[in-house]
Amino acid sequence: MASGKKSFILYCDLLDSVDHLTNEELGKLFRHVLEYVNDLDPVLEDRLLQTAWKPIQRSLKKDLEKYEETRGKRSEAGKKSAAKRAEQIQQVLTSVGSAEHCSTNPTDSVSDSVSDSVSEINKGRGKPKISFSHPLAIWVSSLPTVSKMKNPLTDEQAVKLLDEYSREGIQEIFEAMDNYKPLLKNNNSAYLTFVGWVKVRRKTTPQFASKSKGIVKTIIDAN
Repeated sequence: MASGKKSFILYCDLLDSVDHLTNEELGKLFRHVLEYVNDLDPVLEDRLLQTAWKPIQRSLKKDLEKYEETRGKRSEAGKKSAAKRAEQIQQVLTSVGSAEHCSTNPTDSVSDSVSDSVSEINKGRGKPKISFSHPLAIWVSSLPTVSKMKNPLTDEQAVKLLDEYSREGIQEIFEAMDNYKPLLKNNNSAYLTFVGWVKVRRKTTPQFASKSKGIVKTIIDAN
């Protein structure tokens, strides 16, 4: 059996291969099947049971090949989807950096372009639209889990975060929050949750997400 595969199929037409066996022999054969699918490498010495076992073994192998093929296709599709989303998010973050250093007007054309990018990321979710102007708030609203929080990040809170923390730190924390499955159970505010997570991180890394002139200069040069 493949790693992670917890089930297998026995087909109805296999009855023709085992209807000549006694109940005791059927029990031995079924035990052999269970040991086989659990990778215990059982050895079947009874020649009569071997005859009944062969068609079962062929069907199990055929189904396993189909399973591996399907899993491979899904994995590849998932990787492509993740790569495309990462590229879209990076485009949004680039716009956030440009807006942070090149504009003080939260309703200018940069915000419009970021909003368009996030609309593409969110297309098909069916979630009611909430108006944001600041590029960072727009980007945070595109994150699948964080966007479901009761109190989303506001434009004013986005400005505070960019004033207090590095852009890299902001991105790292919000993405970590988005990947945390129990996030929505005990957290309502995107802003307060972010601040709490930074405090926890700084217990082990005191300078985490600190906004130094060197970091800001690097971001400006990159843009």
